[in-house]
Parts: sequence; C-alpha cells; structure tokens
Amino acid sequence: MADTAFDALIEIADRYCGPIGVGRDLIISLFNERSDWAFIIQIDALNETACRDIISRNLALDGIEPASEEEISSFVSALSYQGRASIIRLLTMTGVPREHIDFVEAVRTIRNTFAHDIRSVSRSLMEVVGERSDKRRVLKILSYINQFDEDELTENFTVDPGMLRFVILQQCLTFLYLIHINLRDREEGAKLAGEEIG
Repeated sequence: MADTAFDALIEIADRYCGPIGVGRDLIISLFNERSDWAFIIQIDALNETACRDIISRNLALDGIEPASEEEISSFVSALSYQGRASIIRLLTMTGVPREHIDFVEAVRTIRNTFAHDIRSVSRSLMEVVGERSDKRRVLKILSYINQFDEDELTENFTVDPGMLRFVILQQCLTFLYLIHINLRDREEGAKLAGEEIG
C-alpha cells in the first residue's frame, strides 16, 4: 500500500508505462529532473510514444491486410504528431476522451515554447504557462481541476513546482491507463469475435 500520492503514482507506473518500454524509473527521474525544460520535453516525448503505440497497436489489432506489425509501426512513425492528418487526429478517432487529447495538446504547446527558444532552458513551467493568454485553460487542463482560484493555484504551483510536475505526471499516467484499458478491451473483443466465428 502506498504511503503518499506520489508512491501510489509510482506503483502504477510500471503497469501503464511498461507496454511502451518504460516504467517507474522514468517517472521518478522525470519528477526529479533538474529543469522544467527537460521535464516537459520528456513528458511530451512520453505522450507521443504512447500515442504512436496505441495507433500502431489498434491498426494491427484491426488486421490491416497484408501489413505486418512492423509495416504499421513504420507507417505510424512517419505520421505528423499534430495537424489535420496526424497521430492526434487518429487518436481522437479511437475514442480517447477529449480531455485527454486536450492534455496531450497542452503539453505539446508548452513543450514547443520551451523547445523553440533555447533561452527558455532556465525558465519554470509556471513562467511559461503564466505568459499564455489562455493560462486559466492550460492550468485547468494540466491540473485536471474544474473549479479553482487561478491566483491561488498559480501561487501554489510557483511556490512548489513539484506540485505542478506531480499533477502533470498524474495526468500522463491517467492517459497511459486509458490507453491500456482501451487496448485491453479491444483485444478481448477481438478474441471473443474470433471465438464466435471459429
């Protein structure tokens, strides 16, 4: 049994990060990352890896003929991550709830702010979020809190940057959990359908 919320987060990390080849060690190192710049870039990479994985696995599960899993993976790897013909668009079509798509997109937007200006390497997440015209919306998406006092939440995240990292990691693992459940249910449905046909 977990002693703290962070311990609980770490306990589930292996289960939901494992299918994409990472686990608790990554989650711990992300939380302890020295800069928010490196933290958000790695969170975005984790989201992108998970998105590409679910699309590849869903396409393989649906049995696109005569494509092999390697061909499907190669195809998905070449797709853009955002845009009209993208991984995010395909992910939306798999039934992932809008709030999780919003999370993935919000992380990508913040990541782009960091990644496209090397001077941002020493900035905090709250500095970057605080400069956005849609700050309240981004805070709501990242923290997954519907009702909050914006000034109070901003102060809490500024005083304790670990709190913001925690809620982002929590959202990321929730997203990975959702992907896990989606694939499990689809795989079980495919097995049942195969048994009924056979």
